[in-house]
Amino acid sequence: MRKAIIAILLTLTCFVACTRAPQNPDTPIIEFRDSNFTNYNSDGNIVVDSVQIGIYFKDGTGDLGLAQSDTLGKYKFKIDSSTTNGVKKYKFNRNYYNYWLDMYIKRNGKYEIVNAVSDYVTNSAYFKPYDGRFIPFNENYKDDKSPIEGYLRIKFDILPFINTSEIFFEPQLAYEDSIKFSVRILDRKLNISDTVFTPAIKVLRYK
Repeated sequence: MRKAIIAILLTLTCFVACTRAPQNPDTPIIEFRDSNFTNYNSDGNIVVDSVQIGIYFKDGTGDLGLAQSDTLGKYKFKIDSSTTNGVKKYKFNRNYYNYWLDMYIKRNGKYEIVNAVSDYVTNSAYFKPYDGRFIPFNENYKDDKSPIEGYLRIKFDILPFINTSEIFFEPQLAYEDSIKFSVRILDRKLNISDTVFTPAIKVLRYK
């Protein structure tokens, strides 16, 4: 079986429907609602695995969502960088993202998180390829502190992809490996929600 090379497409999308709700805590609360795993043909040659995860959320102060301009201070993308033997290594600020997705793979009968250097062929252990951002719910997001609740749908693609840039990942996946994802969200004060998990997904295309 050959190693699988997967990359997250930059066109991560989140769809949010929200309503006002009373007396919620300041830290976000989330519940797993549904997930969907499908395949589609992206260009006639590459078959893409598409994952959608539905999350229900509550937040007492409504400070959820990051604008495109939120890239400084605590939301800064890159913390540090270094060069070793001509190869650049980056340390990223995970708080640049406001939802965190971790992948788990079943090994020796139990699921282990995929985040160590040994899990990748080429890797910066600080970069999370599945994390992403969802936008604020209204234009007054910095001032409106009303409680909210709603539904967040996270959509991303997993596909075999050889990336010759300075940052790429080659997770050690194989045919019929069982994987699943965990999800957390952050508010603008960096309060982190609890963790929810998707059902298992079996890798079928990589041989």
